[in-house]
Amino acid sequence: MAILIDSATVASPGDTNNDNSQLVGQCFQVQNTATLDSLIIPIKKVGTISGTFHFLIYALSGTYGSTAIPTGSILATSDAIDTATITTSYVSTTVNFSGANRINVTSGQQYFVTCDYAATSYPNALLFQNKTPSFHGGNQSYSSNQGSTWTALGEYDMVFDLEGVAITFIPQIIII
Repeated sequence: MAILIDSATVASPGDTNNDNSQLVGQCFQVQNTATLDSLIIPIKKVGTISGTFHFLIYALSGTYGSTAIPTGSILATSDAIDTATITTSYVSTTVNFSGANRINVTSGQQYFVTCDYAATSYPNALLFQNKTPSFHGGNQSYSSNQGSTWTALGEYDMVFDLEGVAITFIPQIIII
């Protein structure tokens, strides 16, 4: 059974995009300890895009909710999403994490999720929903140079749900 890891949903969101080699992402704080299973995020495309993309999980640096940005090595990579499956209207898209990318996350820990697709020029882009003023407690960030540096947008939050599977601990009895 899926459990909610974190969620940011809101009425009347706006648009944020991955275009002109710009990447976007959102920090989140784990609400329930779980094994990461899926990201559900509204996505649409404009113009002509091709190929595949992924969502990546990173640790974060900075202050959660205002200056947080992704940092360090990739902790988990989603399964590939083919841009041909993305429509020109927002659709809540379920993005799965499988195998070694189903990492355990603990309540209270903070992470950053980003999309690795950057179209070459607007109006060719992937669009995600966001909202200002910030409503989730986290913050959005963007990179204009393929992730070399990031800029925090403390006043924005992306719309998303992260789901996981409860971690079950099985006690072991050792007989000597």
